[in-house]
Amino acid sequence: MSGAETLHNLLSIMIVNSITLVGRNSKVAVSRTESGSAFASFSITIKRGEQTATIPCKAWGKVAEKAAAMESGMLIGLIGVLTKQKTLRLDCLELLGQAI
Repeated sequence: MSGAETLHNLLSIMIVNSITLVGRNSKVAVSRTESGSAFASFSITIKRGEQTATIPCKAWGKVAEKAAAMESGMLIGLIGVLTKQKTLRLDCLELLGQAI
């Protein structure tokens, strides 16, 4: 396999399961694992015209700690991957605006 083919295969893998979303979050439930690492669960609601989608999200470590500071209804931006459980596993979380 050539270098170009290898790069193409890597980019295809990364692009296939990389999701970026902007929407409003639900209330965040934060807990700790047995090792003390933070774990957060919440959902993001995205509206497009008359359509609304709500996607469950999970975050660990520093991203979970950042999620703990969110107020319900805050405008947020997320980057993550979709898991087999149809949950978005977060790699990045940005707080974009105030809660409504």
